[in-house]
Amino acid sequence: MGSVSVSIGDTFGPYRIQRELGRGGMGQVLLALEEGLGRQVALKLLPPELAERDPTFVTRFLREARSAAAVRHPNVVGVLDAGQVDGTHYIAFEFVDGASLEAIVKEGGPLPEARILELTYGLARGLAAVHERGLIHRDVKPDNVLVREADGCPLLADLGLAKREDDGETALTMAGAVLGTPRYMSPEQALSEDVDSRSDLYSLGLCVHFMASGQVPFVEKGDSALKILSKRIHGEPADLREVAPVSADLAYLTRGLCARQAPDRYSTALHVVEELERLHAGGPVLGPVAAARA
Repeated sequence: MGSVSVSIGDTFGPYRIQRELGRGGMGQVLLALEEGLGRQVALKLLPPELAERDPTFVTRFLREARSAAAVRHPNVVGVLDAGQVDGTHYIAFEFVDGASLEAIVKEGGPLPEARILELTYGLARGLAAVHERGLIHRDVKPDNVLVREADGCPLLADLGLAKREDDGETALTMAGAVLGTPRYMSPEQALSEDVDSRSDLYSLGLCVHFMASGQVPFVEKGDSALKILSKRIHGEPADLREVAPVSADLAYLTRGLCARQAPDRYSTALHVVEELERLHAGGPVLGPVAAARA
């Protein structure tokens, strides 16, 4: 993928570029200083060659900006600005000084249960805010969770694949590509069925597996994306206690997130938040059916 011709120290609109933070299929992300306000931002740039080659990229890029702007919550990375400079589309996000959950677990190994519960609670709150706005994230994964170093707060990032729950758009194909990350897709997303907020909860459950064990259910070294998706569609994840030293309550909660059939999962992220609050207060995890009635 090409990159925008912006170098360290350059001025890009109201921003001065400081360093590269990362890059992916939809462009590069740069740390920049918004000089007028004296604040750092994460500046995401869409390479002009992508925009020229396929207008779909611009559509997705603008949708990410609008989706992120619609959600204001301490556990969701906020959007500060969006626009164009000399034909290059950009989104300015709040800068999260920390690391991705993916990097934290890969570098340090599985997390203690108390920390898993803290992070899951924050992410469930963030997802509840996303869903409250009528949006489905569709790409919940550890690489899209930023953990702020100062206070350990998890923030859900990258709403580039978010869609409105009522817009009827299919989950997978766009411009011939698979949308989403096979390692963390729900079975219904893998089948290109219409998805709702419970699809995000399945992906959250896979994140819990990863935090606890360093592994993702149905993913083995050398597996193709097709093989992962086939196993995801037809199988139920193993009980978390089979792969990690966790409590029965956390395993039960994770099972309620990762049920293969959406109706068997927690029906809302808010129910997951309430389960974790109940557990923190010394109560039991009720499971999806009882939690919905509580």
